[in-house]
Amino acid sequence: MTPTDAPMNARLLFACLALALAAIPAQAQRFHRLESAVMLKSAAPDWDYVTLDAARGYLFIARRGEGVVVYDVKSKKVVRTLENSHDANAITLVPEFDRGYSTNGDGTTTAFQLSTLKTIVRIKFGEDADAAFYEPVTKQIAFTMGDSQKIAFLDAKSGKPVGELAIESKKLDGTAADGEGNLLMALRDRNAVVKIDVATRRLSAQWKTEGCEQPTGLAYDEANKRVFVGCRGN
Repeated sequence: MTPTDAPMNARLLFACLALALAAIPAQAQRFHRLESAVMLKSAAPDWDYVTLDAARGYLFIARRGEGVVVYDVKSKKVVRTLENSHDANAITLVPEFDRGYSTNGDGTTTAFQLSTLKTIVRIKFGEDADAAFYEPVTKQIAFTMGDSQKIAFLDAKSGKPVGELAIESKKLDGTAADGEGNLLMALRDRNAVVKIDVATRRLSAQWKTEGCEQPTGLAYDEANKRVFVGCRGN
């Protein structure tokens, strides 16, 4: 290679790299595309968590001022708003019992039948509520109550409250079942993850999330027994 070839080869190399880098965003954009959009008009537009019933194609939308709106993702139409579900923050589905439960901010849950979407009863279990998580081994639902620093447990089949657990945290966040009767929960304001024995309703372990401030999202890898935690901080 002559001295005059070197600058030419360098320019060719940089040109190839620039083309390769320029192609990355284009490929990323093709990863997904907007297929359709629907506007759901409401006098109370605020909404919180959504939950999909994949078997029926129903999307349950928690609209605080209006209640739980059921949207058919196939027909792209609202099916109905669940009766007596106002102040809903989230929805937990338990198909094995043909049940669904809303989490209402006033410390209640609206139990409804999945197959008919008919409200069964509104159940009081506390003074406030944020979210809820189903534990399939004990067949219980854990309702987080950050303001009260408690977790309330309900039997998923009957809807009957079965107990509480006091917990020193106002930010009870991401939660996942481990398949062995426990729930793993992130305590955002404590920089910790706790393990909850649902059958006995007690904390059986706690780990500090060093290097991970304000833990929020949480997922559990059952095969390898690993906990993955997403953090708002570092």
